[in-house]
Amino acid sequence: MLYEIFWLFYALGIAIIMSLGLLGILLLQSIPGLRTKIMAVALCTIIILAGLYFSFQWNAEKRGIRIFTQQIEETINKYLMTHKK
Repeated sequence: MLYEIFWLFYALGIAIIMSLGLLGILLLQSIPGLRTKIMAVALCTIIILAGLYFSFQWNAEKRGIRIFTQQIEETINKYLMTHKK
């Protein structure tokens, strides 16, 4: 359960990063000046690439993250079993 919650927030963060990059590219026409447009395109491209990197990083570390979250979940369950009210 903890893995799914962690994945949900991670995916939401990646979606926000990718959306900001794509929104920047879509709103590029409203930026005056060629130099500023080039800087904006570079920044938007870096943001999109960062989102892709984090997405691929999740896939590469999926097994380790699952093991880590299972250990946390077991620790929380042990704590709750020993500290009942």
